Amino acid sequence: MSGPPQSSSYRLNYSRRRFTDDDLGRLRRELPQKQDSYTYEEVDFSQNELSSTGLRVVLEVCQRCPKLRVLKLYRNNLDDSGATGLAELFAKCTGIEEVHLSHNRFTAAGVETMVRAAEEARPDSMSPLWLRLEQNEVADPDAVYEDL
Repeated sequence: MSGPPQSSSYRLNYSRRRFTDDDLGRLRRELPQKQDSYTYEEVDFSQNELSSTGLRVVLEVCQRCPKLRVLKLYRNNLDDSGATGLAELFAKCTGIEEVHLSHNRFTAAGVETMVRAAEEARPDSMSPLWLRLEQNEVADPDAVYEDL
């Protein structure tokens, strides 16, 4: 693992670290897990080598961020097995504004799980969630759009 994150009280940044799921297991010991909540508004684990297994650690942190607005997980190895955890995050963190998941391995099934969960959890008074999902493994994006 390479050094501490470039973080502040509002941003947790572990992007471009080549982190694997094993690295996040070690990282879990470094994070102040005893805290009930964090002040982070942005969590960035983009451009790593995380699978949906490692995603669980990231989501544990995110669920303790009541002011979370932006989650960046693009360019990892996330797949449909992580979609349910992300859907649960949308229900818990209804104020989230942006989730960046491009260049992963989600299929139509995972995309539909996340979009439906975000739609159900989103308060009517809020702007829509910006859910970036380009460059995933969705065979027919137009068909997914029509189904939703």
